[in-house]
Amino acid sequence: MPGRLLIVEDEEAILRLLREYFLARGFTVDCTAELGEAQRLLQVNTYSVVLSDVNLGNGCQGREGLQVVRAARRLPVSPGVILLTALQLSAHDLPGSAQPDLLLHKPLRLSAVAAHVERLAAASLPLCA
Repeated sequence: MPGRLLIVEDEEAILRLLREYFLARGFTVDCTAELGEAQRLLQVNTYSVVLSDVNLGNGCQGREGLQVVRAARRLPVSPGVILLTALQLSAHDLPGSAQPDLLLHKPLRLSAVAAHVERLAAASLPLCA
């Protein structure tokens, strides 16, 4: 059973495509293009997976997505976190407090993103007693 997904992406076309794709796969999907809204949504909802772009509207210098990771990691039950980037970044370039479960580079194949999201969502399901 799919879970709840938060998508944080400032490119409207990509945001819309991801939203429609994951809705069709049965996920409940919340979307935002802004860091502050992402942080607010993380406080009021429980997500299986957070899918966030590294840069949210500030070009190559902004790395607001790292703050999304930090906010998710501070939750009592941390969701799986996938960061998306068009930059030449590796996980080694990211501070320890902002380590995602996975760093994916754009352009992306939706089927590959979906496989990772579904794996993380399944891992976040509570075990039945």
